[in-house]
Amino acid sequence: MGRGAHAAAGAGGAISLPPVQVFGVKATFFNHNFVWYYLILPVLVVMGLLWRNVLRTKHGRSLIAVRDNDRAAAAMGINPGTAKIMAFMIGSFYAGIAGGLFAYFQKAVVIEDYGLHISIQLLAMAIVGGLGSLPGSFLGPLFIVTLDRLVGNGSQWLGAQNLFPAGVDVATALRPLSFGLAIVLFLMFEPRGLANWWRLSRLYFKKWPYKF
Repeated sequence: MGRGAHAAAGAGGAISLPPVQVFGVKATFFNHNFVWYYLILPVLVVMGLLWRNVLRTKHGRSLIAVRDNDRAAAAMGINPGTAKIMAFMIGSFYAGIAGGLFAYFQKAVVIEDYGLHISIQLLAMAIVGGLGSLPGSFLGPLFIVTLDRLVGNGSQWLGAQNLFPAGVDVATALRPLSFGLAIVLFLMFEPRGLANWWRLSRLYFKKWPYKF
């Protein structure tokens, strides 16, 4: 996570950001990761509750209908084009909030932080978590970040075993492979993602200990 802050010093592909100011006074305490954690966590909760309430409106139901079957939604009087534009606008709004917080956390905007690896990672989060699901928005990133850490630790262990030539970055090769494998397996065996597992678990414990 600290790569952007270091690269902002002299890299040509970095855009440095001014320090965070509170009423015109530089807030040096924003340099601590704990402060950013307790700042981003309430934003995450608020944005999650906001999206949950949006899904309960007629616009949210139209988005769900278009996601499931756009032709059936059109037959019910829903304009699929308008719904898709609305989904793009809402996604852009959420991405803007996340990008702004991430940029100030990094203290810079670095081109290398938004490469193909990040695109594959975000796609894997969406598919593994479950498309169009609020619980999947949390379960997907949790699964992929954990997988990324495991791949990183496994790559270090493989590098220590001298199984590959010197200078070969094993993690760079294994990360896209692991993410792609996770996407393929979930699409084949669990298209609804981890959100479906969460739904089935809730139903099981709701009826437990009764079988029927």
